[in-house]
Amino acid sequence: MLNNTQIEAKSPKEKKISSMVDLVDESELQKKDIIHSKSPEKMQDVNKNSDMENLIALKKSQNPNLKVFIVTGGYQDVKKALESRGWIENLDKNSKMFDLKWTVKKAESDFSTLTPNQIVNHFDKNTSITTKSGLCRSTKNLIWFQKEDIDTFFPRCFDLNDVAEFDDFIEDFKLSEAEKFLKIFKNSNGEGAKNPLLILKVLVSLEIFERRLQSLDTTINQLIKGTYETVTAEEWEVLIISNLQQITGKI
Repeated sequence: MLNNTQIEAKSPKEKKISSMVDLVDESELQKKDIIHSKSPEKMQDVNKNSDMENLIALKKSQNPNLKVFIVTGGYQDVKKALESRGWIENLDKNSKMFDLKWTVKKAESDFSTLTPNQIVNHFDKNTSITTKSGLCRSTKNLIWFQKEDIDTFFPRCFDLNDVAEFDDFIEDFKLSEAEKFLKIFKNSNGEGAKNPLLILKVLVSLEIFERRLQSLDTTINQLIKGTYETVTAEEWEVLIISNLQQITGKI
């Protein structure tokens, strides 16, 4: 006859199996705790969304031509325009039940799950033409695909987040300033010749553009030597002064 000590004794193998069973039971309890830990408010939202989809499904069964839309971020005029055309709104922003989804951000639209009858107000993978920096980069690369001078149809643009393009912007800005004084002098009908400061700025501007128009070989050699500058510091100082006294003794 076995005593209590003998009954309670377990082999190492039995102890291991018992521990594994305990772990499984504990895991199941944790899953139940997670399920029951959802706040009443969240559970209520889930129920509301489910009720909304059921209502829409019912209405579409009664009217197969009924159109459904989802709008995020306001857009009250869009809502009114759609409702005036007989569309109904799905208030569940994450629902897949819609004919048109109008959102603020492209990330709010899941392009991978769209069906042929669904429309969203964004295009996937379109940053090369729909962002300022993307469009700027695309037009500058146009020369590699089409022999077109973008300066003939598109304003000069720069991506200031790009260090190289930021330097190009500074250079272009300085050249534009020099060009400005040449145009002022040209349009002054001879009056510009009476202004010593303007004459000085014009002479400096002419020197800048003469260097700009030099041969490509000369420019390349200067770039290699590190001696090429579009606008030197001294020239820029002349272009930005407001009176001759500021430059006296420096020219």
